[in-house]
Amino acid sequence: MITRRCASLFALLCVSIYGNTAAPKPFVPAPLKKPASANHPPTTSENVLALLIQLDNEMLNMAAFAYTATPENKRPMVGPCAGKMRPGLIESARVLPRFKTYLTGKALSCYVVNYLGCDTGKWIGEISEDSHEMFYPFKGARVTIVERAPDRVVADVVEASQESVFDGVYGYAEEGGKVVELPAEEKARETNSSRYTFVRDAAGVWRVADRKASWDWSCEVRDGDWYEAHRSSNAK
Repeated sequence: MITRRCASLFALLCVSIYGNTAAPKPFVPAPLKKPASANHPPTTSENVLALLIQLDNEMLNMAAFAYTATPENKRPMVGPCAGKMRPGLIESARVLPRFKTYLTGKALSCYVVNYLGCDTGKWIGEISEDSHEMFYPFKGARVTIVERAPDRVVADVVEASQESVFDGVYGYAEEGGKVVELPAEEKARETNSSRYTFVRDAAGVWRVADRKASWDWSCEVRDGDWYEAHRSSNAK
């Protein structure tokens, strides 16, 4: 199983970073994009997918950035939440403002846990080398809007394994990095999903406020005993 940081969009990057014992070259994060919801509120299936795909790409972008952002001589002596110190460590202030462009409330802390790890308030980083499989929305995925109000939208979105989604495209990567999109009948076979809650603030900005998944998406910090002690708290 590939780790969440080595999923889809950054698969080639991870070959050089995670598969190499030499010090990785600093990763330069892509510029923060204006959220898709700015001009297209998540009130249609297409707009829901556009926002969620953009959100996942931003989280993966910053997870890759976190891996090289803090030189070893700048890291604290003890890792986040008394965990083992590893390269994937970054000051919270360097990433949280970007995340808040897309996330609010419970969803903010949940996404941080799943993509970057434990947040002490000053540092964010993983406390375990254990990984878990992630599932992502993709272009052409089935979206069912179950609630639509002026300031709140709830939608069920079908998702696929990180091994099958590349920058929002459901398919597979050929040698050389070209992504081949699979047909609609293949997409229709996917059964995992998440229920997303979107809220609009007083300024008219839409953000993800909650996510409940049919798979092992947890808002708890995952340590080495996580798999024995927990199943997804959001799947209940």
